[in-house]
Amino acid sequence: MKFNDEDAGDLPPFFKKWNYLYAFVIGHLIYLILLFYLFTKAFE
Repeated sequence: MKFNDEDAGDLPPFFKKWNYLYAFVIGHLIYLILLFYLFTKAFE
Protein backbone atom coordinates (compact mmCIF):
# COMPACT_ATOMS: atom_id res chain seq x y z
CA MET A 1 0.00 0.00 0.00
CA LYS A 2 1.36 3.40 -1.00
CA PHE A 3 0.69 6.56 1.01
CA ASN A 4 0.99 9.81 -0.83
CA ASP A 5 -0.02 13.44 -0.21
CA GLU A 6 -1.48 13.62 -3.69
CA ASP A 7 -3.76 10.67 -2.92
CA ALA A 8 -6.35 12.63 -0.95
CA GLY A 9 -9.34 10.36 -1.48
CA ASP A 10 -10.06 10.05 2.23
CA LEU A 11 -8.93 13.58 3.11
CA PRO A 12 -11.61 15.99 4.36
CA PRO A 13 -12.57 18.49 1.64
CA PHE A 14 -11.52 21.61 3.58
CA PHE A 15 -7.83 20.62 3.92
CA LYS A 16 -5.42 20.37 1.01
CA LYS A 17 -2.81 18.23 2.81
CA TRP A 18 -2.68 15.94 5.81
CA ASN A 19 -0.14 18.24 7.48
CA TYR A 20 -2.74 21.01 7.57
CA LEU A 21 -5.21 18.67 9.25
CA TYR A 22 -2.62 17.68 11.85
CA ALA A 23 -1.74 21.32 12.51
CA PHE A 24 -5.44 22.15 12.95
CA VAL A 25 -5.94 19.31 15.43
CA ILE A 26 -2.86 20.29 17.47
CA GLY A 27 -3.94 23.94 17.44
CA HIS A 28 -7.43 22.99 18.56
CA LEU A 29 -6.05 20.90 21.44
CA ILE A 30 -3.84 23.80 22.57
CA TYR A 31 -6.89 26.08 22.43
CA LEU A 32 -8.90 23.66 24.61
CA ILE A 33 -6.10 23.32 27.15
CA LEU A 34 -5.83 27.10 27.40
CA LEU A 35 -9.59 27.46 27.70
CA PHE A 36 -9.84 24.93 30.54
CA TYR A 37 -6.86 26.54 32.27
CA LEU A 38 -8.56 29.94 32.16
CA PHE A 39 -11.83 28.48 33.50
CA THR A 40 -9.89 26.83 36.32
CA LYS A 41 -8.19 30.10 37.24
CA ALA A 42 -11.44 32.07 37.02
CA PHE A 43 -13.38 29.76 39.37
CA GLU A 44 -10.79 28.84 41.99
